[in-house]
Amino acid sequence: MTPELLYYPRFEPPLGFLKTHLLFSEKIHSIIPKNIKPKFSDKAQEFFELMPDTFDSIPPIYDDKVLNNVNLKRIRFFFDKFSKPVKYPKDIKLTIGDLQNADAVFGNTTFSGYSPLYNQKLNPEIRELLDEYNLIDYDITDIAMDLESGDYCMVEENASNLVVSHIADKMGNRTGLSTITNNQTDYTVSTLNSLEAIKKVDATEGLLSSLIINMQIPSEIHNISNQKYRNIRNAYSDIREPFRELITDLNNIYRLNSILDEKSLLEKIETIVKKFNLESEKFNKTRFIRQIKDWTIFGIGSLGVLGACLAENQNAKVALAMLSITVTGINQFCNYYESDKEKIHRLISGMQGDIIDASKVRSIYLI
Repeated sequence: MTPELLYYPRFEPPLGFLKTHLLFSEKIHSIIPKNIKPKFSDKAQEFFELMPDTFDSIPPIYDDKVLNNVNLKRIRFFFDKFSKPVKYPKDIKLTIGDLQNADAVFGNTTFSGYSPLYNQKLNPEIRELLDEYNLIDYDITDIAMDLESGDYCMVEENASNLVVSHIADKMGNRTGLSTITNNQTDYTVSTLNSLEAIKKVDATEGLLSSLIINMQIPSEIHNISNQKYRNIRNAYSDIREPFRELITDLNNIYRLNSILDEKSLLEKIETIVKKFNLESEKFNKTRFIRQIKDWTIFGIGSLGVLGACLAENQNAKVALAMLSITVTGINQFCNYYESDKEKIHRLISGMQGDIIDASKVRSIYLI
């Protein structure tokens, strides 16, 4: 798993999703074709301005869109599942409001069940398949064009996500970036079922890490200010490297990338996530006891120094001082050999508390 991640299928990740995953990675990239300037939401724009080094875009190249015969057959199979018979009159649903689930190209208007798919992300074969299975709605495309002109077409949402997920996997292999998505369907359809020509190692690591992160980070992260979030993220920067190594180790130990059956892979990942959560709960329950134990050892050492200073007998002074040095050395030895997994649990536990505390403080000011 790389220190930087490649997000799909939209231009703009949901802000909570972005904040959660940036706690464990250095930067998140989005797939945005050249010459496209997306209209990010005000909240996202504020976040990007405060933390400009955490988000960037990467355009796809021609090779990212190329499919071999095996991939085309698999995509045809899923397109057939996604296709719907055309019904007249068409029921076109417009939604005015939140843009979390659509690329922001229509101001604050979204089209239920459809997504804009830019022609820069399409190759001729995919375009023909989309037409063959009636997955492009040209009526909705015309309406969308009236709101915002551009080189795109309105595609059935699942089909659009599948096309972008294939491009993301190819880009991930080319750039060395692990892919992440907030759309579970993209994982199960593309990555887990696997388009054969695509290497799955980073994909399985991305899914495993995403599920663990989502289970461990409190939902209160949505409520804290960007400034407080930045402070928390900076305070726990030490977690990123050991967490990446842990995910890679788990992926290798359980040989996730060798499991070809989708159901078996999902069950195995679910088992790993549950085990990690149980370890985290156990760590949190015993954390207070360990803190008292560490404090007691440190306290004995401190009392030994104090006793050595006060003792009248010279031999007693030496004995007490040696006890202090020995006990303090043991305490430092224990801290030094904290395992990477214990360090991860400790840092996650600290993050959880700080996120909840920051959320509570903010809510007081909002009353």
